[in-house]
Amino acid sequence: MIKYLKLKANFPTTWFGISIVFFITISFLSPTIQLLVTHGFPPNSVFDYLIILLPDFGFASVLISHLIFNKIKSFKFKLIDYAISGFLFINIVWGGFLSDDLIDALKSIRLTYLPLTFYFVARSWKPNELELKSTINTVFSVYLILAIFGWIIWLFFPSLTNLFYYYSGHPVASYFIVRMTSLLWTPVLFGTLMAWTAYFYYWKFIKSESFNFSAALFLIITFSALVMSVSRGALLAFYIVLLLLLPFTIKWKKTLAVFIGLLIVQGLISLSINGKLEMQNWVFSSTTSAIKLENKETRVSRWAESYEDFKAKPEGYGLGNAGAVSFNSEEQNNEASLSTDGWFLKLACETGWTGLISFASLALICFLELWRNRFNNINKMEFSSLGFVLIVFFQCFASNVLDFYPYIGIFWFILGLSIEDKHTYRL
Repeated sequence: MIKYLKLKANFPTTWFGISIVFFITISFLSPTIQLLVTHGFPPNSVFDYLIILLPDFGFASVLISHLIFNKIKSFKFKLIDYAISGFLFINIVWGGFLSDDLIDALKSIRLTYLPLTFYFVARSWKPNELELKSTINTVFSVYLILAIFGWIIWLFFPSLTNLFYYYSGHPVASYFIVRMTSLLWTPVLFGTLMAWTAYFYYWKFIKSESFNFSAALFLIITFSALVMSVSRGALLAFYIVLLLLLPFTIKWKKTLAVFIGLLIVQGLISLSINGKLEMQNWVFSSTTSAIKLENKETRVSRWAESYEDFKAKPEGYGLGNAGAVSFNSEEQNNEASLSTDGWFLKLACETGWTGLISFASLALICFLELWRNRFNNINKMEFSSLGFVLIVFFQCFASNVLDFYPYIGIFWFILGLSIEDKHTYRL
């Protein structure tokens, strides 16, 4: 199977392409390695710290290999490049000014803003057609392997899930089933990566002139893994984007058939688990009640608390005082809710109206750029970059997806590759 996937992906042959694959692989292996070594305890040796920094080593390998092995080419700055640069500058400077803790501010920069360097790496990397497609194919092939691991663990080694959750110090993630996490041990992150990968193979299947068996198989594997993660944000974002872009696809009948087929697959999964369509009913009913703020879940209470925090200090609390990194500063007065379960709320609490307006401007410019070049991007990337980006933006309403360090670097990387620069890039 591995040999087949490798041949299918046309493994990258340059050092830079290999560094991308190394980054992806070490990112999804590092949570397991960390828990095996530290058993969830704080690091107490140099070796422990090195293990915790494994994702950073993978991240650095991409940046270093780009500087050493690529001929870095200049690109003509477009409006979106200025928007991303402005978003970085404004939020780091303003958020740093408001922050009262340098360490937490640096953690916040690493978490949210450091991955944006991958955007500029992609903009200044001008591969030929083969290297571009082999790199993209291999990235999603690695995520496909992650999905296969998820199914193997869930079906045959459930005690392994219990063991690693015990190491992490958290209860096993479950609703009416134990949620699939693969080697990440985090269902929301796993669901996000599966939404990306299922979307990629969905386009592989749609674009094929004849029936593409491998694309269909890989779509079912990754989509079913997404369903089994029971990550509502990722699943609903996936469905919403498929429906939104349906009228604009050339093969809309085939697209509609695939969409209906995926709903059937989800229904069959639900029936096989408990003999009824509880999964569908729960996903949509719980989402509706959450939107109405009727649900008593922790997420809804965090939305309410975060919104009140934002109203109390609309200029923001500063870098490190909202979202995940503020867990380390629980006793400080100058902080918003510790976790927002929504990236827009997190940004609002961290850098206030300044952050929200800068990101809204970036999102609008990004949409217009990708919409204008939507057909060129499909030919170049072999899937819709517009839909890929929309999946992430929609998920930001109910998840801190843009803070999924370092995994979110691939999102910024693909966005950078999708921006057309006709002066320096031709396929």
